[in-house]
Order: sequence, then C-alpha cells, then structure tokens
Amino acid sequence: MPLARNLYYFFHESGSAAQPPVILLHGMAADCLSWPPEIRRLPGRNVLALDLPGHGKSGGVACQSVEEYARAVLDWMDGLGIWSAVFVGHSLGAAIALTLAQQEPQRTAGLVLVSVGSRLTLPETLSELAASDSTFLIAVKRLHTLLCGPQTPFSLAQALLRQLETTRSSLLYSDLVACTTFEAGDDLSLLQSLALVVIGTEDRVVPLRQASWLAASLPEAALQTVDGASHLLPLEQPGRLARLLSVFLDTLSPNPVNSHPNPRTEPAKWDGLASAPALDG
Repeated sequence: MPLARNLYYFFHESGSAAQPPVILLHGMAADCLSWPPEIRRLPGRNVLALDLPGHGKSGGVACQSVEEYARAVLDWMDGLGIWSAVFVGHSLGAAIALTLAQQEPQRTAGLVLVSVGSRLTLPETLSELAASDSTFLIAVKRLHTLLCGPQTPFSLAQALLRQLETTRSSLLYSDLVACTTFEAGDDLSLLQSLALVVIGTEDRVVPLRQASWLAASLPEAALQTVDGASHLLPLEQPGRLARLLSVFLDTLSPNPVNSHPNPRTEPAKWDGLASAPALDG
C-alpha cells in the first residue's frame, strides 16, 4: 500500500475529476481492510481507506481522542494534496468524520456516518479493563458481546474475537478512551453538508434513538436503518451499505475545489504511487 505522512492507505481509482474522493475511516481496533471490498472498491469512485495512526501498517501510536485522530487525518490529506472529500466513517471512524465536518466544513463534500449517534455508548470500565494485562481478555469478551448482535454470523463473530484477542492492549485502550469521551457537539445545526446516518436495529453500542437524534440535528441529513444489523453493520451487510453509499454519492454536486480527482501532491510522485499493487480481498 502507498504511504503518506506515515499513514498507509488503500486506493481504488475509478472516478472522474468532477467527483470528490471518498475517504473511509475505520472503527476501533481495526484497519483499512475492515471495510469490505464492495465498499473499498466502489464502482465509479475514487476511494481511499487509510490505517489510522498506530493501526494496521501505519506508524505512530493510537490516539486517545477523536480530535487527535481528526487532526491526523487532515495532515494525511494535506500530504496527498486533497482539499475536500466525502468522509465515510464507521463507529470510531464515524465520530472522527463528524468531528472533521464540524472543524473543517469547507473540506467536507459529504458525510456518511455508520453506527454512531450522539455518542458511543460503551462502559467506561472497558478502557480500565483493557489497560491491564490481567484483565485485558475480560475487556475483549465484554466488548465482543456489545459489538455483535443476535443475527451476526458465527464465522464473523469468531473472526472478530480472534482479532480483538490479538490487538495490542495499548491500542485497544486508546481507542476505547477515544470512543467513551466522544460526544457530538452542540453546533451540528451549522453543518451544511449532505449527510447520511446508517444504523442497525440490533446495534448494542448505539441505540436507535441516539442515531435518530443525530440525523435530526443535522440540517441536511437522512436516517437509514438496516434491520437485524448490529454494530458490525459494514461487515454484516456490505452489499446493502455499498448500495446506500452509491445512491448518496450520486446526489452530491461535482467538486471542482480539488484540482485533481486523485490524491497526489504532484504528477511525478503520483505516477509512482498509482502503480503500487492494489490490495485484494
């Protein structure tokens, strides 16, 4: 994968210069490959999915606040010469996307918030348990129960458990702190970007009422519920989410602000990055 500002990212080039690029922001203790191929390789769009600091193949350390993550994403965008984009986030990534839209509305061409509401309802004790090696697995099992739902496929639930069990305790601790301290601001009515809020009806982390409140608080937002989906909505219903995303993107106006449809600082450098092998899966 290519690298910018010490952050690795996946790049799918399929869009035109008139379209804003799509930036995918993953959830806690995950990486860019947690986005299914249907979303990472969205037809007809330029899609970038990065590994947040300390996650996946990216350098640095995991942040302990959504604001820190947002600053890192903006720095990464600056490194690639991207002025504005459509931010698509899941869980922690959705909190980051919302924060980016609040802090940098002129750089937000659209907003898709998956599995998030006015806050991320996680017990504060989870981060305390994750901080100690002696109680780390207790934190993992409790978090796993919250993330999954009654209709989560067994294979997906088992894969998630294995992933969490092998996550660095410092990374999980930092992400949990960032999640539990997140709260949507009071100035949501000032955001003018079109937004889509997507929530599963079986989400145990974000109650439907919180997602509904968020959508109602944004001036130009729609709420879409997915029956039976848990907090793992993108993994449980990738085709459904990809279709919702495509319809939403088709409603956006062209984005002439970005001088290039692709993330690059200069053509000579980008020619080399674009030739980097794409990830499969």
